Amino acid sequence: MRRRDLLKRIGTGFAALLLIGCTPTPALEVTDAWLRAPLPGKTVAAGYFTLHNHANRAFTLVGLSSPVAARVELHTHYLQGDMMRMRKLDRLEVASRHRIVLAPGGHHLMLFDVDVGLLTDTAQVTLEFADGTVLSAQLYVRNLRP
Repeated sequence: MRRRDLLKRIGTGFAALLLIGCTPTPALEVTDAWLRAPLPGKTVAAGYFTLHNHANRAFTLVGLSSPVAARVELHTHYLQGDMMRMRKLDRLEVASRHRIVLAPGGHHLMLFDVDVGLLTDTAQVTLEFADGTVLSAQLYVRNLRP
């Protein structure tokens, strides 16, 4: 093999390795997603995840849906006097280069009229943002009953 061909192949391989490391990070990412399955005889479930904003601008979550529930809402817990209460949120802003954690005792999803017959080991939730961005997330279902 001629030296020029060898150098060309080495250069092509090096360029390919550089491109592999250049996979763009998505603007929004959901991690640690899970759903607490409804209690026996109930049709309400709670969902949790971390929403990462890798972009240089804020995103505002304004809508939620799931094929396993008639309605999905964003809720938060707050302390009123000595009692924890829950209220619905219409929107949730994720600042540029920040993350929002949805966890028990704080922000979380509420899924209403869950069709438990559709629940498997995961449940899909679609997140809709004010700018038209749509993000799909798989929540791992915990506490499934037999």
